[in-house]
Amino acid sequence: MPQIDTPRRGAALIAPGDSLPLDEIFLPAAQVRSRYGVTDMTLWRWRSKRSADFQFPSPIEICGRRYWRLSELQAFEARCVVSRAPADTVAPLQKEAIGREVAR
Repeated sequence: MPQIDTPRRGAALIAPGDSLPLDEIFLPAAQVRSRYGVTDMTLWRWRSKRSADFQFPSPIEICGRRYWRLSELQAFEARCVVSRAPADTVAPLQKEAIGREVAR
């Protein structure tokens, strides 16, 4: 019996006749795990977690392997950037604690 490739949950299946943009860069799962320093289980959790403030891109499945568009990962990273508070808004006690840490 021939085995049928089915996409994993949240992955898009690319049919043999479909064409992908030649200028698009795709990263395999191993590179995505390395990029974020996470395990495959964490990637699965991120894909399963769908909220307004956290939307990890879904992979594309090609020949049973998962690939992410670099452009989508970069857009995800841009959404997740947390702006740092200006130095003058840090409480005085925090400044003092930071100064002690630096002095050590």
